[in-house]
Amino acid sequence: MGARSGSPTELISFMNDSRGPSRRPRESIRVSAATAIAICAFFAVGSAGITTFALKVRHASAVAALVEQEREDVDRLVRDKDIAKNRRLASDEDTRSCQEDFEWIEQRLDLTEIHLKEAYSRVEADDEAAREANEEIERLHENLTLLQQSNGSNAKINANIQVIEMKEENDATIRKLHEIQAHIALISKREALSRFGEGPHQVKIVLDFPPEPALIAPDGTTPRIIVLEMASLELMPHSVYLFLSMVDAGLWNGSSFISKADHALQASPRPYYKNEGDNVYHNFIEAGLTSVAFQEYTNQFSHQEYTVGFGGRPGGPDFYFNMEDNTEFHGPGGQTHEADPCFAKVVHGIDAVDRIMTMPLLPGGYSEMEKFVGIEGAYILPSHELLQNT
Repeated sequence: MGARSGSPTELISFMNDSRGPSRRPRESIRVSAATAIAICAFFAVGSAGITTFALKVRHASAVAALVEQEREDVDRLVRDKDIAKNRRLASDEDTRSCQEDFEWIEQRLDLTEIHLKEAYSRVEADDEAAREANEEIERLHENLTLLQQSNGSNAKINANIQVIEMKEENDATIRKLHEIQAHIALISKREALSRFGEGPHQVKIVLDFPPEPALIAPDGTTPRIIVLEMASLELMPHSVYLFLSMVDAGLWNGSSFISKADHALQASPRPYYKNEGDNVYHNFIEAGLTSVAFQEYTNQFSHQEYTVGFGGRPGGPDFYFNMEDNTEFHGPGGQTHEADPCFAKVVHGIDAVDRIMTMPLLPGGYSEMEKFVGIEGAYILPSHELLQNT
């Protein structure tokens, strides 16, 4: 590059042209200062070293630019740092805000849970109150219904009162009846003792089997005697007295055994083949000895096998032999609420009883026998003829 001469204004223009038009105003001011220095130097050293000086100036300008760039970078970094710090501060603020929001939410949740528990308690209390109210309503409804029915109930109450009064009257009648029965039993006992003694009392029955068929007992004999022993007068005074009175009056003479079943063998005031046509029952009526005055019974003398009871309601004059234990069937609560009087037992002649049980029945499933077995005679045994150890 050759030496270049010119005025300071040209040098300044040259320097500005060499820096270019893109520099900022402040940079232009700085370049102008550098150019002024160069101009001064130019005048100081002359044109020979202008090129070298210009290069140095260019270098100084480049360094200044780098320094400026570094300063700008530092400024930018400072700004970025401030921005980052501000962002961090904002982030911390947001974190604190979020934490506060979270704590507030937790507090609201706790408060909501408390409110829910309180609401649930109130609901339970309301449910309990509702249940109590419903129960009270039901009670009031029942009371109202009762009050509404009270008018109609008065008639029922009066009817119930009448029933109670009738029951009381009935109970009184039953008590009176029991008193009468006890009195009858006492009189029967007294009369039996007077007429037949203290006992034991035994009755002998002589049977009369029809000649055809010529029935015999299983052992080949023809037993025809049965002996009955009466119950104690302490247990069955009325029934015993009635039967002894029948026998003593001879009422059973000419009567018969007429029917049989697996559980019983019945005697009745009906004629048999030797006295057909006789009205045997009329004799009982004439004597006033047709039946007991009441259904006398004791569990101490029940309807065991081969005991004797009065049949019918009221019992008598028919009597029967129990061919098995009929306590349940003929005792209290059996056929009716009242029991049949059981007043004697077979102490001799069971074989004769069993012989009667072999008699054929009428066809058709009836329990009446084809031919009755007659009672030839029935007698009260005197004390010297009583069977012993019976």
